[in-house]
Amino acid sequence: MPLVGAYLADSFWGRYRTICYATAVALVGHCLLVYAALPSTLEDPQHAFRSFLFAILVMGCGTGAFKSNISPLVAEQYQRRSHIRILPSGERVYVDRQMTIARIYIMFYVFINVGSLAGQISMTYTEKVSTPVHGVVRTSLTYRDSTTVSGWRLRFQLSSSCAVP
Repeated sequence: MPLVGAYLADSFWGRYRTICYATAVALVGHCLLVYAALPSTLEDPQHAFRSFLFAILVMGCGTGAFKSNISPLVAEQYQRRSHIRILPSGERVYVDRQMTIARIYIMFYVFINVGSLAGQISMTYTEKVSTPVHGVVRTSLTYRDSTTVSGWRLRFQLSSSCAVP
């Protein structure tokens, strides 16, 4: 799926729009996973298993298209070129663009790993303690997706209103 997501971004939708659509597909996959775990669905084991597999497939499609586009988008956000900065002490410091992007990626992947660890710990805890927390997780995913889409709409509104003829 990462290759399909990259192809769609490069050929048709662009990176940001592909990320928006991919997160929406992943959210649908999460909702299907909730459906597969409902007690009424679990009464028929064959139907529950098929629903579970379909939910995982849909989530994999959304996540695969998302992941292939988010990393390059991170690097595109840094627009500065290499430059020399003068500190208040008078010392001149060369700020290399490539080293700065490398540092941005290091922090990006540190936060991905911290989020993965926190997600595993919190989901193990909620499995043993409470199921309403799963609703909070789904709500936060919905909020994330709606924020992404509203930011996309605002971005295109601003770019069209600021266009120079």
